[in-house]
Amino acid sequence: MTTNNAKSARSLTAPATQTDALKSTKRQRPKSPCAIDVLPEFCHLCWDNCQAYINDFYKDSPRFTPLYVQGQIDLADALAELPTNETLRSKATKARNKLLSKAQQVKAMALMLKNYIQYAYRDKTLVEVELKAAGLYDYKDLKNNWKNISGMIKTAKQYLADNTAKLLENDNMPTAFPAEFDTAGNDYNNAWSDFIAKEAATLDGTGSREAAIANVLSELSLMLDIGKRIFAFDPQVARKFNAEKIKAQVQGKKTAGVKGTIKMAGTGLPQSSVEVSALVEGVLRTVLSDGKGKYLLRLPNGIYDIMYALPGTEPLTIVGRPVKPGVVGRLNVELVPLPESPLSIVELPTTNQLLQKAMEAVATNGEVAAGG
Repeated sequence: MTTNNAKSARSLTAPATQTDALKSTKRQRPKSPCAIDVLPEFCHLCWDNCQAYINDFYKDSPRFTPLYVQGQIDLADALAELPTNETLRSKATKARNKLLSKAQQVKAMALMLKNYIQYAYRDKTLVEVELKAAGLYDYKDLKNNWKNISGMIKTAKQYLADNTAKLLENDNMPTAFPAEFDTAGNDYNNAWSDFIAKEAATLDGTGSREAAIANVLSELSLMLDIGKRIFAFDPQVARKFNAEKIKAQVQGKKTAGVKGTIKMAGTGLPQSSVEVSALVEGVLRTVLSDGKGKYLLRLPNGIYDIMYALPGTEPLTIVGRPVKPGVVGRLNVELVPLPESPLSIVELPTTNQLLQKAMEAVATNGEVAAGG
């Protein structure tokens, strides 16, 4: 009975972990009326509309003052400055990959130390004792347990410091190894600390961003509802507080079009200086791919035939490619080389071959003259 009561009590309290807190925040915040990456701009436009009709809003609720509206705009600006969840996760992933690399390096050197100990102590019983002293007896269990690896590094460093002379006897171990192991161990511990910090920042940052979004949306949603209500009999003004109408305005301002990478079929090599074109209201809009074969063709929303042209390759056209407002679609393509011309495969004689033929002709003419 006590256990059930304890569980009930815990369920009513604040979340116990950062992850639980993040999930709780996500559940509580209102649904965003637009993509999060354009939410700050969306908020600006909404509150600008509110400011334009501030007297009407003030009559409905005295909270709507120029200072209040500016405060909401400041919150939207602050949200724009926060790193995105994708950025935070990317940093944590890079830190983890670096940590994995340093761990592999340390484990490889630990295996080398294990071999040096076996060389120095031929007796099996002594080897086991020394491996335990060096923190290497359970080497196979290290895996990617960050704490265990760090503990092994500390133990092995001390072992090397205490037994360098013995390990160096008869050239069993290179003289530079202790210093190299020390450096590798320090690099690992620094990478581990960096990973811990980046991982914590991901949780903290994601939670902070989610809380900021919830804060912005709670006031924004209320203001839009009030705007639609007080201008219910004025459709021209009411549309200024319609989330879907505002969303279309915001996303229409964003870069839209197609982007991608252009490679050569067969080789997979990126192709630079490829002309990528599309007709926009009767005018040809063209960009060139860069040194990595990448391109970005900006286009208004609509449906286009995307054309690719590069000397020596067959022209390529992607027909009926849709472009949505505020969306840059990815379009990777491969170009096919033109078939070789019959003339291009005729083997022309080299200079040496021409010279040889000339010398043979002279010799032949000479022999004919002598015979006559």
